[in-house]
Amino acid sequence: MSDTHLAPGLASADANWSAVVAHLSTDPPDLVVHTGDITIDGAHRDDHLDHGRARLGELPCPWLAIPGNHDIGDMAPTTMPVTAARRDAYEARFGPGNWSTDVGAWRIVGIDVQALVGLAADDDRWKWLGEVLATDGPKMLCCHRPLWPAPSDGEHAGRYVPEPARSRLGALAASGDVRVIATGHVHQRASLRRDRISLEWAPSTWAVLPEWVQPTIVTKQVGYVEHLLGEDVTSRAVIPSSITQFTIGVDFDSPYDH
Repeated sequence: MSDTHLAPGLASADANWSAVVAHLSTDPPDLVVHTGDITIDGAHRDDHLDHGRARLGELPCPWLAIPGNHDIGDMAPTTMPVTAARRDAYEARFGPGNWSTDVGAWRIVGIDVQALVGLAADDDRWKWLGEVLATDGPKMLCCHRPLWPAPSDGEHAGRYVPEPARSRLGALAASGDVRVIATGHVHQRASLRRDRISLEWAPSTWAVLPEWVQPTIVTKQVGYVEHLLGEDVTSRAVIPSSITQFTIGVDFDSPYDH
C-alpha cells in the first residue's frame, strides 16, 4: 500500500486508513509493505510522523515501510530536498528505509529511493542493494517512485526515478532475479511489464488527484494491491467496501494548498 498521507486532523485520510485496517483484519496477510508518503508533511512536522507511526501500529500483521517525498523530502529538482536530518527523524519512528526480509521463497527488498538519489555519497547503500539483490531466489523490489514512465505518459521530473539512477536500479533488478517492482507515489493503479519484470503501482489509500492537477495515466482509484507470491506472483487491486473514493480539492479542500 502507499500514499496514506496521514496527519492529525486530516479526517479523510484517517477514515480511509481505518477502512483498510478493518478490511485486513478479516484475513491478515503475511506482511504489509508501505511504499511511502505515510504522512502529508512529515518532512517538516514531527507530529505528522508520530501520527502516521501510531496508525500503522494498528495493522493486524507485521509491516515494513519505506519513506516517500512527503516523509523525508524529495530529490532534485525540488523546493523540499531530502536531508539526513529528515531521514533520521523518519527512521527513529519507522525503522531503516532500506531493508530486506524473506517471505517463503521470496526476498522482499525495500529501498529508500529518495535518499538513494537525493543524498550525495550514498555509495554504501548502493553497495548493500547490489549485494542483497545478488542472492539466489525470486525477489520483489519496493520503492516509492516508479522507475519508468507508463506507455501513456512521458518523462516527468516529479513522477519517476530520474537518470542515471533509473538505469542503475533497472540493471540491478534485471540481474538480480527481481520479478516484481512495487511502487506508489502516482496515486494511480497500474500493472505493467518491462521484459520479465512486473511493474505494480499501488494507488493511494487516501485520495486521487483531480484531472487539472494530474491527468489519468492508467487507473484512478483508491485502495491497495495484494500480491500472492508462489512459483510466480499474482497481483490485484483491492478496494475495501467501506473505503471512500475521494478526490483531492473536490471532496475536501486540498491540504497541499496550505
